Amino acid sequence: MTPPAASADARELIERLRLVPHPEGGWYRETWRAGGQGGGRDAVTAIHFLLEAGERSGWRRVDATEIWLHQAGGALTLSTARGAQVAAVRLGPDLMGGDQLQAVVEPGQWQSAQAGARWVLAACVVAPACEFSGFEMAPEGWRPGGGGAVLRAALRPTIITTAARETGRRPEGCSGR
Repeated sequence: MTPPAASADARELIERLRLVPHPEGGWYRETWRAGGQGGGRDAVTAIHFLLEAGERSGWRRVDATEIWLHQAGGALTLSTARGAQVAAVRLGPDLMGGDQLQAVVEPGQWQSAQAGARWVLAACVVAPACEFSGFEMAPEGWRPGGGGAVLRAALRPTIITTAARETGRRPEGCSGR
């Protein structure tokens, strides 16, 4: 028997999981946040992250460790970079064919994900918790080692505006809480 998520259309999953557009590309929703000790930064966040078939997320980096976990659908290629050195891992369901179920992105490491021929649903866990003050997004077309300035603009208003326009709701957590 095929699990329900494996046969679902990407748009159905976006609605069912109440995902909102992410400024880097794709769809997401924060699903969990663990509080920190002593009123500081929260300890951990988790999100659902969906890319539609062939969709790519923009290059970005965060100041915390991020763990990607394949959940459903096809495979995605997770590219990471420090300087001009780019590495890639394929996260997906075909373990016998070499897919991985999870990958770790170190703090400050550039990352970008691209879905293959099918939509893909992943979970991303960030520790310490994702905060937009520690989030950088590269301009469209930027590539590691290719030069160009990194966008350090305030992303929070962009995320809130985009999500509110699409859903009528204000996003949560690293997504705007």
